[in-house]
Amino acid sequence: MKELMSSNKQFRFFAIYQLFSGIGNGMFGFFMLLGVHLLYRNPVYTGISAFLFGLPFIVAFIAGPLVDASNKVKIMRITSFVEFVALAVLVAFTVFGEIPVLVMFAVILGFSVAALFEGVSGSAFLRQIVDEDKLLEANSAINVISLVGGLGVAAAMFRMVAEDRLDFTIIFGLSMVFVALAFLLSFFLRDTGIRSTLKGDGDGNGDEKSHSYFANLKEGAAFLKHSVLLFFLMGTTVRMFIMEAAYVNMPAFVEHHWGARGYILLAVMSMIGGLFASIIVGRFGKHLRVGQFLFMLLLLAGAVRIVFAYLLPESLTGSQGLHILYATIGSSMGIVSGTMAQKLSPKDMVARVGTLSTTITAISTAIGALFGGWLGGIVADTGNIFVIQGAVYIVVSICLILVPRVRHLPKMNELEEVTNEST
Repeated sequence: MKELMSSNKQFRFFAIYQLFSGIGNGMFGFFMLLGVHLLYRNPVYTGISAFLFGLPFIVAFIAGPLVDASNKVKIMRITSFVEFVALAVLVAFTVFGEIPVLVMFAVILGFSVAALFEGVSGSAFLRQIVDEDKLLEANSAINVISLVGGLGVAAAMFRMVAEDRLDFTIIFGLSMVFVALAFLLSFFLRDTGIRSTLKGDGDGNGDEKSHSYFANLKEGAAFLKHSVLLFFLMGTTVRMFIMEAAYVNMPAFVEHHWGARGYILLAVMSMIGGLFASIIVGRFGKHLRVGQFLFMLLLLAGAVRIVFAYLLPESLTGSQGLHILYATIGSSMGIVSGTMAQKLSPKDMVARVGTLSTTITAISTAIGALFGGWLGGIVADTGNIFVIQGAVYIVVSICLILVPRVRHLPKMNELEEVTNEST
């Protein structure tokens, strides 16, 4: 991390950009669901909100070819500004009166569309400014920087909740400030990397990379179809469905037993777990066999989730410790699988492959959110939803490890060889 920060100026600026953007987006995402729950006390509204968070990602494939063929920095700049405007609207309503539920839904949808393009552009941009053998370290470093900043903000937010001063004007106002800082940082970034083209040169002399929009999209789909990434995508699709169904019920589950303070505490534990994961994976991840490592993480995550469901009603302290472990496992899976996808995808195809995968998982996530909202309204003990989540994780992990191509994946630092062979 120290070497990357000192020797790569663009990575240094990008890491700071991600710090501000991550805090702003994280505050919005976390407190929005809690806000919907506390303001309206309606699990269906909470489910609809989670659905709207995921809705733009259902058509994420539309963004892939556009991002691959565009200046990634300009896209991040535009999306940061859109996020700022969405938050400004939200803050204005909290200052001058109550937030109508339709306004809340509209802000969530607009913010999520911007976040989709911003995330895809950031992933593709990172692949351009960092060497392949440094990608895992770079992803881990960005997570560490963002989480350290996020912990500071979370501590302040927890104090506010502990003193019964949950002020959404302050919360969303701070989120708006961090997004504005990210927007300003984007002017220090420079995209000089490889880009695919959607059209020929206008003279009928388009080179072999000159494709139509749909040809570009089809090219990304063909790569994904024949890649080992397809098996992970299938597992993730199932996992995300049940995870989202459980996630929309988390505010009600925790608040019922420990109040809003307990929910904020678990958010802090999530960030601590994410920090641990970033440090551990950045230090040791490249030496572990990718397929077997992800299998063990998912299997353990399922077991931990089941225990969490029974422990939380009995002990807030014990469930916090268990949630740190769960968050460490989950964040480790995210860093490793995300880096694997970046490394296995050709440089000019990162956005297409990523957004096609995102579209498929987003459909599952969106349906899971609506299903979770309905389920939360009919299940007497919401803890049972988390037990089901853990059981599904275990089944998915076993199915993945039974696939030879997954089981025989090499170590992270040897994935370049797989990439070269596939191309």
